Amino acid sequence: MPRPPKCRRVEQFPGFTYFKPSGIPVTRLKEVVLSIEELEAVRLRDLSGMEHEDCAQKMSVSRPTFHRILASARQKIAEALVNGAALRIAGGNFKLAEYDLNCRKCGHNWRGTINFRRTLCPACSGRDWQRMELKSKPIYRGGAEVKIAMPYLKGKVNPHFGNSREFVIIEVEDGKIKGQNILSNENLHDHGGLAHLLKTEGVNVIITGGMGRPMANALYHEGFNVITGASGEVEEVAQEFLAGRLASGPTGCGCGCGGPHEHPHG
Repeated sequence: MPRPPKCRRVEQFPGFTYFKPSGIPVTRLKEVVLSIEELEAVRLRDLSGMEHEDCAQKMSVSRPTFHRILASARQKIAEALVNGAALRIAGGNFKLAEYDLNCRKCGHNWRGTINFRRTLCPACSGRDWQRMELKSKPIYRGGAEVKIAMPYLKGKVNPHFGNSREFVIIEVEDGKIKGQNILSNENLHDHGGLAHLLKTEGVNVIITGGMGRPMANALYHEGFNVITGASGEVEEVAQEFLAGRLASGPTGCGCGCGGPHEHPHG
């Protein structure tokens, strides 16, 4: 009897599980089923840009196994896009990773799995939560090499993170600012695309005025140290960070726009 396949580790359950061509009834469509672990392989390699070896380690499989999972996923996605089929994400042989989670609203801690659209605090039913290991990251350790990204507008921190068309990247070495450059952002409201762009630039710290919960969760999940509630000239904010005087404030309005502002009522 063949040995049953090992469960593949999946970091989060997908928030969206069905896609179809516009204007065609479901009853007239062929359906392609993409397994949960196949989507995870695509997320790790194609969205996050991780190397195959690192992806395989994340999913607790060998590199050849990861390559097979990824190839199967890409073939199914291509079939759905080219032939106009519906794409259902379901099933598979996987196990969701568990994390120590913290509710930013009431402070409750619990251990559970992650589904960004359905994960709720068991104490207050709040949706504003974070992973504990990311919450406990030190703000700055003197001597470490750091790259800071801030949404940029006329020399100051742009309060609207997700809508910012420019980011300033500040390089820090041995506690001192060594240089900075301006990065153009073409990924407005694309959480994964912006996270990948900043990761490609080597950024490990993000400082902003505020941001929506979906963006904050996406960045926390990708391993960034995110500090919110900042304002003022970017160089002054960077110096406050290096001095250890920058504390994280509220993430923002939660509408997904990227920054705190007033909404019309009525």
